[in-house]
Amino acid sequence: MIALLGLMQGLPAALGPSLGGIITQWLSWHWLFFINVPLVVVIVVIAAKSLAKQPRVTDLHLDLTGSFLSIITLASLTTMLVQGRIWGWQSRPTLGFASLSIIAFGLFLYCERHQPDPMIPLNLFKNRQFVGAAIVIVLSSFFLVATTVILPNYYVNVMGQTTFEASLMITPITAMIFFLSPVSGFSLEKLGPRTLLATGFILMLLSYYGYGFTNALSNSGSAMIAGALIGAGYGLIVGPTTVLAAANFTGTLLSCFSKRCWGFASNRRGHFGCGFRESINSQCEHC
Repeated sequence: MIALLGLMQGLPAALGPSLGGIITQWLSWHWLFFINVPLVVVIVVIAAKSLAKQPRVTDLHLDLTGSFLSIITLASLTTMLVQGRIWGWQSRPTLGFASLSIIAFGLFLYCERHQPDPMIPLNLFKNRQFVGAAIVIVLSSFFLVATTVILPNYYVNVMGQTTFEASLMITPITAMIFFLSPVSGFSLEKLGPRTLLATGFILMLLSYYGYGFTNALSNSGSAMIAGALIGAGYGLIVGPTTVLAAANFTGTLLSCFSKRCWGFASNRRGHFGCGFRESINSQCEHC
């Protein structure tokens, strides 16, 4: 189950650009939002019929302060990363949002330390295995999203491809993540974490070498091989990393891990990937 959780954390980041390109090409960009409505309805119906009712817990309270501070932190960070290229990375607005994000994050940590029912229990970070796994998943997700965000823009704006053609070019990334994430999680005990993680990062580096120093950006066959390599690398990493991160937790901490904390850590890939993309775009405009 934990290995499947890792799959669900990594697959959307890779699947989103492919499906987005198909929807944009054959329908319109409006459907990127409309398509969520029937999906939410289906999920609500399935959840109502399949999830067992749990007794109401009355001694827990929502961490409204922590939620508010996390929103301020992420909103200001995202604004700084997205608008920094336009405003200038050393401009007052950019530095102001960066400062606001840092201050809000500091207050968030203080709040979580003193909250009886924190949104993210800081005790999780006393576990070295969890911290190491979080660092690994953030780094690997950064490499993944930097690719899945930049490549569609490159294929459409530089190579002149349609959004559908661009989505097909990155489909091997999605396919390899889908097949290897659960397999790697189940293979953890047999092969060991070091072998799987090292192999995963080597494959991702080979993919970046292919994109940067070969004809992978201009040749469809080479591009698909490079995409398959980065997808395979991430697939080998995300399954074992999720299992390792949750291995020492039970009860409430395990529930918090599966529902909130791991998603929070892995979803930072979007912010880092977005900032990486904007930095690259800024440099390209001055070339």
